[in-house]
Amino acid sequence: MRFALVSVALTFWLLPITEAQPAPQWAVWAEAYQSQVRVVFQADLPPDELDAGSWRMYALGSPRPSRAVEVTFTELPAGFTLQDSLRQTGVLSGYDPFFEKTVVYFKRRGLLWGDFAASSDVEGSEIGGVIAYMICNDLICLPPTEVDFTATVKAASTPILGVPAARGDLLESGSSTFSVPFAAVDDPQAGDFAAPEASGLWGFLLLAIGAGLGAFLMPCVYPMIPITVSYFTRHTPASGVRMALVYGAAIVVTFTGLGMI
Repeated sequence: MRFALVSVALTFWLLPITEAQPAPQWAVWAEAYQSQVRVVFQADLPPDELDAGSWRMYALGSPRPSRAVEVTFTELPAGFTLQDSLRQTGVLSGYDPFFEKTVVYFKRRGLLWGDFAASSDVEGSEIGGVIAYMICNDLICLPPTEVDFTATVKAASTPILGVPAARGDLLESGSSTFSVPFAAVDDPQAGDFAAPEASGLWGFLLLAIGAGLGAFLMPCVYPMIPITVSYFTRHTPASGVRMALVYGAAIVVTFTGLGMI
């Protein structure tokens, strides 16, 4: 019983100690001049990191498996017609070591916009939708993320032409602003994890073995143990041992290979 409790504790020690992850700060605004409406999306990426370089967000048209930014409109006023596909500015191109191909991306700031034709006065109308994006730096890629947006259409004093200007201070620009950090997870045993981690490879291996044993207590694993053992014991001792070794080796090779990939 004591060993089982220790194994469970080791399992939880191995869970990632995750702090709030970097995320872009998004701003969305919409302007109307006569029958033309422009919706602008601005993403200010997290600051550069000394050891990891600049964060980049994959732009429109970036090839798979990179996740190009994507905007889906789920709420549009009646009579709105998108005049063309979304456009973007400030795009860079280069080889990405994560995806082993040339990608297109934004660095430090991304700016996209879409122009609509409106059949009636839409000032004060709400435009809503979802932005999907992915950011990476030189060390890691964060999972693809989606965020909802809402913007209120405001009247523009001049015709809407050319490339929109970015807004320097998002918090004072009057646009809809929001950031999407990953949820922070506080682990009160972070100090306990530091000691085994500092002990080197052997300490890590012992933790991994303990966590693997603790995994036997999971409800999707524990009921399968007697079924698996009974299958091997129905054969002769030599055959059963050989089959069990092949079975175990296959599991080790499969999951180790997937982990390395």
